[in-house]
Amino acid sequence: MNFSIYGSLFLIVILLIQLFAYYVYGFNLKIKYQKIKIQYYESVLTKIKSALSNKYNCNFKISLNTHFFKQNFNSSKKVIYLNEQFLDSNIYSLVNIVFLWKITQFTQIQDQKIELFFKIIGLVSLTASWILLMFGLWIFSILFLLIFLFVIAIDYLMNYKIYKHVYIQTKNYLIENYHNQHLNFILAYLKYKKFYILNKYLTFYIQIISQSVKAFKNWGKDE
Repeated sequence: MNFSIYGSLFLIVILLIQLFAYYVYGFNLKIKYQKIKIQYYESVLTKIKSALSNKYNCNFKISLNTHFFKQNFNSSKKVIYLNEQFLDSNIYSLVNIVFLWKITQFTQIQDQKIELFFKIIGLVSLTASWILLMFGLWIFSILFLLIFLFVIAIDYLMNYKIYKHVYIQTKNYLIENYHNQHLNFILAYLKYKKFYILNKYLTFYIQIISQSVKAFKNWGKDE
């Protein structure tokens, strides 16, 4: 079995695309909208805990230890996984935590499990595609690439209506409660949440690498 340079080139292209998407959707937007401070109208975190507690009849705790494979919430462990930066008082934090709140209202545990399943299948299929291409197995490589694209399409079709509703409800809440606090900037950032589903597949390598580095730095600390 001969080694093919095309697999390496394919991996480089994938990483470049993911780096670009991560820079635009993640890093660049985060830096931009973290600079604009806001004053919270009410505690959204309390609303998230209340919504989940009422739905599953148990009290939830907050964990700031998040990574690509963790769901937004876990009813068996009674944990809400939250990015620590979502607790700050700025537009970036506000939009993300309100969006998460609406997700907890309109999704169930099975939705979270299906999302995790799609993440894993997407990651495995794309990884298998470029590895097989490295060994010159073009047909199998293309097959796994098609599986990857199929997963994205199915995920989008299954969850489009849910996340469209989440987006609309988030927008309505922000307009109603933050119309006097940089609303144009708030809605400008919110528009990027329309790509919430696609972002999972466009940045997962970079997310995993970034979160692995953070986990290594926090080695030995309590969750």
